[in-house]
Amino acid sequence: MNLSYVSIMNRSAQLLAAVVLLIVSMVFVGYVAHLPLLITLAPALQGMSVLTASGIGCIALALIMQDRPAFWLCWLALGAAMAALASQAAYGRDMISPALAHAVFGMPAEQSGRTSIATAIAISLLALAQHQRIFRRHLLADLLASAAVLLSGTALLGYAYGVRDLYALFLFNTIAAHTAAALFALGLATHFSQADRGWARMIASSRKGGGATRRQLAFTLLPPVAGGVLLHSTHAGRLGPGVAMALLVVITIAPLIALILHDGKTLDALDIERESSDRLKQQTADELSIRLAEQAAALNHESTERMNAEAAMYGAQRLEAVGQLTGGIAHDFNNLLMAIASNLHLSQSRLDSAHPARTFVNNAAEVTQRGARLTAQLLAFSRTQRLDMQPVELDRVVRDARELIGNALGPKVTIELELLAPGAWVVADADQVQLAVLNLALNARDAMPHGGHFHICTFIDGPPGSAADDRKFATIQVRDSGVGMTPDVIARAVDPFFTTKDRGKGTGLGLAQVYGVVKQCGGDLHIASTPGSGTTVDLLLPLTAARESSARKAVPAAARATVDLTGMGPLLVIDDDEHVRIALAEMFRSAGYEVTEAEDGAAGLRLMEEIRPALAVIDFIMPGLNGAEVARLARVKLPTLPIIFVSGYADTLALDEIGNAIVLRKPVGPQTLFHAVNEALGTT
Repeated sequence: MNLSYVSIMNRSAQLLAAVVLLIVSMVFVGYVAHLPLLITLAPALQGMSVLTASGIGCIALALIMQDRPAFWLCWLALGAAMAALASQAAYGRDMISPALAHAVFGMPAEQSGRTSIATAIAISLLALAQHQRIFRRHLLADLLASAAVLLSGTALLGYAYGVRDLYALFLFNTIAAHTAAALFALGLATHFSQADRGWARMIASSRKGGGATRRQLAFTLLPPVAGGVLLHSTHAGRLGPGVAMALLVVITIAPLIALILHDGKTLDALDIERESSDRLKQQTADELSIRLAEQAAALNHESTERMNAEAAMYGAQRLEAVGQLTGGIAHDFNNLLMAIASNLHLSQSRLDSAHPARTFVNNAAEVTQRGARLTAQLLAFSRTQRLDMQPVELDRVVRDARELIGNALGPKVTIELELLAPGAWVVADADQVQLAVLNLALNARDAMPHGGHFHICTFIDGPPGSAADDRKFATIQVRDSGVGMTPDVIARAVDPFFTTKDRGKGTGLGLAQVYGVVKQCGGDLHIASTPGSGTTVDLLLPLTAARESSARKAVPAAARATVDLTGMGPLLVIDDDEHVRIALAEMFRSAGYEVTEAEDGAAGLRLMEEIRPALAVIDFIMPGLNGAEVARLARVKLPTLPIIFVSGYADTLALDEIGNAIVLRKPVGPQTLFHAVNEALGTT
């Protein structure tokens, strides 16, 4: 059902009832003011009687009210009609209306209208229809209203055609034109007022039947209009009666044939659609039977799948435990490396370049850097490492990753490195990208149990030789000559814990970690593979033009000039690791800074009140108060205190809550450390 049509029809019913009420009001004004023209609406027409006006007015009010109190109005209208019919039966005409007009309004009897039999019957039908409508008997209401429309419509057609016999027969004697119009309007309004349930519901329907009904009802207007035009032409002598009748038949039959053919076509289409629906139902039933059989077979496999899922969950728990252990080891190892690296730096600064021990110290410093990379990889494995996003040179990162995968692949696999993106800088975490390449290499090794070829290639935007005007991504492409993957496996390859390896030989986290790293870097991962033809994985990383800003982060030795802290407090170093604290303090002293040390957070806070430091360098993991808590308490006392966090722990989200603080990850080099001090003190 079309709600817009229902709304229009309801409003139309109210409007028709209001118009009828206006006509009745004019008639009563005519009786009150003794204006016969308002009673007849035209000098040559019959007038509307008092009983007729009363009955029609009550029905119109009942339509406007649309609730149970209108029930009494229906009975008043029915009473007026019954009184007129009783007078017609007793005296052969309406004697009550002229008497009422004279007694109530003082109108002469000859100027008063009389209620005809047809009018009284129509009012009775409409009153009963309103009664049935109020009590939700919609079918009976439609039948009664249709009978009233037929009676009043016949009289209206007589007036429209100028055929007096249609409105002056015994049944229609003295029926007025505006009486017939009012009754016709009330009959239509009764239908329209129940458009959501009665016969008019089909008119308001949005389905094909509703459209056909509206077209056919529109066609019903054609014969009366055409008949009136032809009758007028006949009276004017332009057409003979035979010709007029033939034309009326043609005008009526031609559209009727078109409607019949259209509806036949519609019914035929419905039959075809029904047959198609039956076939679809049968097909659906067959498919359902097949699916039920498949599900029955799948239920037998469900217990095995559940066992596999439980095993994966236990494996994930074990992996999480190993990750936590690895993170703890990496944290402690970072503290060791920080102490070693700081002491090596102090040794380098005190040894002449020609000193015999200088070579050994340099070698130890280089190995320390390798240890720092190892701890970063351990933290990545523990999944507590936040990405250190910064511009890095793509080819250099991949070249360094070559060292990691050499031993992992073994002697049976040939490794080929092709760097075709010179000068390309991407926004990424270098350690995580290298770990991603290593994971792909390990997957390739498992896909080539008897050896094969492993190829790493870098390029910008497209494969070598492709042209691109708008370059936004650089690609690391990894190819192997292994067993390949099916489309189903490719679709799930990056899902956590999904693996095609035998139980106990894979966790299903390798590609998931690679995918997560690439996505965090703002890039994407594409997999192309064919069973038996190897696999190609493309890691897309966003290009950046920030090469110069990245280069500025590597501060040359000349930039480490001591800041003039005249009138300011010393640097305060708070670290629970004695070796790290001493090494950091000595590095600052060697650069010319005045330094005060504190072995934990509580001691550091006490010293702050005494010395009011110019800068605080704070560790994160400490007994009692951690670094974030120390910083918050320090900022309460010294709101503008510059703070540098130097932590060996990766999961330091609490440090993000400390505003205007610099976070460095152990082990940190002297150049980075001094640059951070200069930046914190506002000298960069």
